[in-house]
Amino acid sequence: MRYLDIALQVKEEDGIEKNPHTLIDQTIREINKEWESGALEWIKVNRSDEWGKILTLEQRVDEMAFRGDLDGLRGALNSYRELILTMVEEFKSLKEKKAQGMFNFVERSKVARDE
Repeated sequence: MRYLDIALQVKEEDGIEKNPHTLIDQTIREINKEWESGALEWIKVNRSDEWGKILTLEQRVDEMAFRGDLDGLRGALNSYRELILTMVEEFKSLKEKKAQGMFNFVERSKVARDE
């Protein structure tokens, strides 16, 4: 184990995780459980406002982790996870509707750009 890893280890107290790296890893694992291939590209093209929010939240996560502000980090990670999972769920739903022939998968923002 590297020195940095040892230095960053913090014991869990009262069921509350105190290691910023573990909090981030847990969030990424939760997102990966629901992730769908193609979702990132879809979010960037069709949900640019949410994409901007995701990037802002990533900066906030970095800032809170660097400062050691665990409460702020938990809040930022929760917002990050919820926003991404909402977008992934929307992507999956639209993809399913397309497979059923019920929806034209070309989204409104893409159509607007072509006009």
